[in-house]
Amino acid sequence: MMDSTITPNDRTRSGVSQRITEVLSIYMLPLCICLLSLVALLQLPAHYPSAAGFSLSLQTLPASYAQTPPSSAIQTALAKQPSELRLSTHDPFWLRFSLPEDFDSTAHDIRFATSPLLGLHCYGTQPEQEELSLLPTSALGSSHGYALQSDGLAPLDTVYCNVLPSVAGPFSIQNWTSTEWALASQRYTRYIALLEGGLLTLAALLLVIALLNKQSLYLLVAVWLVGNLRLGAMAMGWDNLWLGHELPAAWLPTIRHATLAAYFVVSYTLFTQLLRTVVQPLPFTPLLRALQWGGLALLPAAFLLERALFMPAMLLFSGIGLVSCIVVVCYAMMHAEQQPAPLSLWHIMLLSASLCVLVLMLLMLLGLSSNFLDTFHSVLALPLSGLMVAILLGERLREERYNRALAEQTLRANHCISPFGIFTLDDSGQFVYANSVFYAFLGLSEHDDIEDYHWEQFFGTTDWEAIIQTSLSGEDTDISRLSTASHPGLPQQFGLRALRKAELIEGSLQDISKRSETIRKLKQMANHDPITDVLNKRGIEKALSFSLDKVREGNNCILAYLDLNYVKHVNDAYGHAAGDALLKEVSHRIETTLHPGQELGRLGNDEFLILFNDTTPEQAQATAEKIIKSLNQGSIYAGNRSFNLQSAIGLVELSPDTRAEDALAAANRACRDARRTQLPSVLYKQGSTEMYQHAEELRLFKELEDGASGGLYLEMQPLMALQNPLNSLNVEVLLRVRDSQNNLMPSGKIIAAAEESGTVSIIDKWVFAATLEWLNKHHTQLPRTQQININLSGVSLNDDKFIDELFTILENFDHLANRLCVEITEGVALQDLERTRLFMQRLQQKGVRIALDDFGAGYTSFSYLQELPTDAIKIDGSLIHNMLLKNTNVAIVRTIVELARNLGMVSIAEWVEDVETLHILRDIGVDYVQGFVVSGARAPTEILAARDIRDLVKSPEVLSFIDKHSR
Repeated sequence: MMDSTITPNDRTRSGVSQRITEVLSIYMLPLCICLLSLVALLQLPAHYPSAAGFSLSLQTLPASYAQTPPSSAIQTALAKQPSELRLSTHDPFWLRFSLPEDFDSTAHDIRFATSPLLGLHCYGTQPEQEELSLLPTSALGSSHGYALQSDGLAPLDTVYCNVLPSVAGPFSIQNWTSTEWALASQRYTRYIALLEGGLLTLAALLLVIALLNKQSLYLLVAVWLVGNLRLGAMAMGWDNLWLGHELPAAWLPTIRHATLAAYFVVSYTLFTQLLRTVVQPLPFTPLLRALQWGGLALLPAAFLLERALFMPAMLLFSGIGLVSCIVVVCYAMMHAEQQPAPLSLWHIMLLSASLCVLVLMLLMLLGLSSNFLDTFHSVLALPLSGLMVAILLGERLREERYNRALAEQTLRANHCISPFGIFTLDDSGQFVYANSVFYAFLGLSEHDDIEDYHWEQFFGTTDWEAIIQTSLSGEDTDISRLSTASHPGLPQQFGLRALRKAELIEGSLQDISKRSETIRKLKQMANHDPITDVLNKRGIEKALSFSLDKVREGNNCILAYLDLNYVKHVNDAYGHAAGDALLKEVSHRIETTLHPGQELGRLGNDEFLILFNDTTPEQAQATAEKIIKSLNQGSIYAGNRSFNLQSAIGLVELSPDTRAEDALAAANRACRDARRTQLPSVLYKQGSTEMYQHAEELRLFKELEDGASGGLYLEMQPLMALQNPLNSLNVEVLLRVRDSQNNLMPSGKIIAAAEESGTVSIIDKWVFAATLEWLNKHHTQLPRTQQININLSGVSLNDDKFIDELFTILENFDHLANRLCVEITEGVALQDLERTRLFMQRLQQKGVRIALDDFGAGYTSFSYLQELPTDAIKIDGSLIHNMLLKNTNVAIVRTIVELARNLGMVSIAEWVEDVETLHILRDIGVDYVQGFVVSGARAPTEILAARDIRDLVKSPEVLSFIDKHSR
């Protein structure tokens, strides 16, 4: 049995033989072929020696084509024409030439070197004849021209020929010996075959490359080479041949026109594609656009127009194209340093070759063909085209090799310095390959073999198909490394991307541990209050949304709203540091009271929300009262200071159909009720009256915002004059609200809720407009009504938009302004004294009177009255209601009344409930009273029906009072 083991020596010998074979094939053999070819060209005899005929002088005369011998006049005219050796024309003509003296018809031939002709008739004198007779001619084929059968012609005989060309082309007459003609024919045919076969083979090669590589540029160059071949054939007079077949002479004019037009379009397309990266900022866009459209127009013109029309147009656009090429070549040469050297050289050589072909095409169109131009075209122009293609292919190969090397260098650099861990897995999850970064991620050393490890050892079970789909969408998949005690400092969070390649999985890992930690901290900052570290507004709203989802699944949740109503005072009095310390201590006390699953969030300055998840209403209320007890009983020490709080909390039981904003509003309303009733907490349960009223409030506010006011209506309470009650019937307008079931709702709660929601301005606007409309409609029925009082909310008075709308309404009822009195609460007026003063003055300029409402309710300084242009003072009802309980109360009321009288103001007492108070107020000097002792609120129809105040009073004692004090 033979040993099949391969030794290192065997590998060495195999490598040496392979290297020798490559050197011979790649370097030595091509060099030998080049040297042998050079020796053959310079030293060995040619198989096709060159041969040339003798050109005869000819005289020509333009004339129409006719198949008759020339007249004597034509012969005479021809004899006077100058002699020439060559001409090029497309028009019919007569020609005259003489045979040389040494002409031997047995050894020489007369050849017409020309493109295919539509007609050729030659005439001469035969021996022993005096008149001209038709001489036989024959086409030689293969674009060799025509032959004159010269048998029987004597030397010095003159020959006349009438010629009808098919296309413009060179025309000459040559005298050949039979031997030289045979050699020239062979050489000519060979050169045609070499040029046509070589260029067509090269074009076919480019076509194959274009199809295989899907590169339109190669296809474009292949078509351009075929165009060059056809132009060369035109110049050398064999364009009637194609692939060894002769084209009919009648087709040649159209074929030539179509060739020129198509070559122009292809050249333009080739230039614009190749010059895109070389001279991108060329300032000749309009010129190039004109060339483009001109080339497209030449294509149909080649088939539709005669030569007399087509050729001038072709000549014009070719000239413009020539000028453009010259400019482009110059521009490219001047800016060659801005491009890589090989790239610039290749583009400039391409443009130069194209320029040569364009020049020759122009000269051909002008009919300036000559032996020199034919030789130049065949020897230089066509080889230049081939050279250009060789440079193109070489440059493309160089670029591809350079790009491959660059890609390899980039890959190597990425492998060494990339922050990504690159790995390859087989279908079982076994590692096949990993770079050094991946080793470091896993805590492996370079001596470890990655193929000994499995993916699940480090990252657990992974759904690769899902990861691949995510990667295809351009996104990472976040994964965590399994915890390990042996490498605690390694990255734990990664961004993973993977793709499937054949039976393998190619993937990359990026360390995102620090990024994940940063994102976690940002999320913490985004959802938590920086002062208290509890949830902020955004965080608690997200938690509330999550709790509502749980409620819809059947769980219980109670939302609590806690209002400290103290932090602003602390900030103003002791600074924000003290306020922040207080908030931290409050948050700490609340959190220590809550159970797991219950969440705390801070909405604003001193407002907190608590979510009692999976808690019954009774349990939530019990916990809430513990919180209030911990906050309100005893002092809270924060920032070396002690604070005493008076907090309240409102709770609402969430239902499946509750919206987040509705739940917040209901909890806020419950908190206000708790403060108003001085209870530690108020709970709104599902289906309770409070929840029903709150829902009705929301419905009302939504209708008001939509422009409806179906639930609102007005009532009016009389203001009775104490000095002469029968002379006036003044009233105060009161708002009343009914729910969707037509039940009366408490107006005070509606106004408070509207102020919280920002809807109160809409209500005030409706009340103001409705009152004026009613008064405008019924003012003739109200002869005793000198004043109608309307209350405005403090929220509305701080709204510039509302004030503008208020005065717009007032302008529509300008004639009723002197019968209005606007009541402004004392506390609201003093919040911004200057703003209030300007508003009052603006109203008084319209004729509206001003009353300061709730006067004396909480302010002890009366000096501000000098700053406010007030017409009346409404004494706060709490002073009037308790006036008879203490003598001091009577003294306070008396002081207020005297102050108003001294300032020229009217005094109004509200909440008057008994006749005794009525008598005392008159004795003190109060001008008007308002209260149930006189009359409660009445419908507007009752006010209209009353003749005077007596029609609205029910108490006999009050009626007696009125009769006693009326004049």
